[in-house]
Amino acid sequence: MKTLGICSSDSDQIYLESPNSVNYETISLYKEAKKVYDDVLVFNPSQISYKFVRELEKPKIILDNKDITSLTTLIVRRIVGSEQSTAILVNSLAACNCDVIDPLARFTGKVNSKLLPALRHHKKKIGINSYPAFNIENATQLINELAESDKFPLIVKPFNGRGGIGVELLNDRYTALEYAKNFFIQNAGNNVPILLQEFVRFKSEYRVMVIDGKCLGAVEKKAKPGSLAANAAQGGSFVVANVPNIVDFTVKNVSQKGIYGIDVGEDCDGKLYIIEANPTPMWSAFEQATGINVAKEIINCAIDRLHKKVNSPLLGATEVTP
Repeated sequence: MKTLGICSSDSDQIYLESPNSVNYETISLYKEAKKVYDDVLVFNPSQISYKFVRELEKPKIILDNKDITSLTTLIVRRIVGSEQSTAILVNSLAACNCDVIDPLARFTGKVNSKLLPALRHHKKKIGINSYPAFNIENATQLINELAESDKFPLIVKPFNGRGGIGVELLNDRYTALEYAKNFFIQNAGNNVPILLQEFVRFKSEYRVMVIDGKCLGAVEKKAKPGSLAANAAQGGSFVVANVPNIVDFTVKNVSQKGIYGIDVGEDCDGKLYIIEANPTPMWSAFEQATGINVAKEIINCAIDRLHKKVNSPLLGATEVTP
């Protein structure tokens, strides 16, 4: 029996039969999966309980009194607010031979933020110059140094934001210092960093959808007049794009496992940047622009993985009913 689990920290707000739900991606995955899986479960990781019994080889994983230890495939969507419970779930299911679509390294139990991706992109020389600080003193010093080096304007963005929400342009030292002061007052005691980035004037921005290292397609992102972010959630529009250089750059610099919506920028000199690599991308606007059924592609990928897994010489060939 093939069972797919879709885990999301906002699953309590998902109405699977409602076409007007804001959780378009989860509903799309659910409907496509119902065509090929025997059962599909959508749940919040906080609904799970466990039995780690010394005498048992594997943990017991229970969803509302139902044993899901033998879950076949797991797709994780939103984890904000449920980092710890998601990490335990993912690693427990992986120990039970469940195919987790995303890399396990994504699930550390820590807050899913933009900081570690910024560091990885810095190491590979493909990211935007970024300046995080965890207190007002260090932020003040950074801002003063950036002002003296003529680095303004700067972008400030939430370290765990999505959809371009909360992104602001700081044009000068005074504005940045005032923003930082208010930021740390509002987040006192939360150990939350401020994230400042160089403002790069991109000639073009793109969204590239990638599943297990395979590009599904690319669109050019066009910002709404007067808007800083080109995200669809901020009123931006997507136009299908034939950009093999952007696709090659993206595939070369993204994980070969998992689902990603990669935002790529090209400056006036033709230099390419990874702006963001989102492991839980929204794709309704991408789908409308390209005609690609993203949920279907993800489910097809999951089934292909399952076939490869059960026919592996290490496990012995096993017949799987599609």
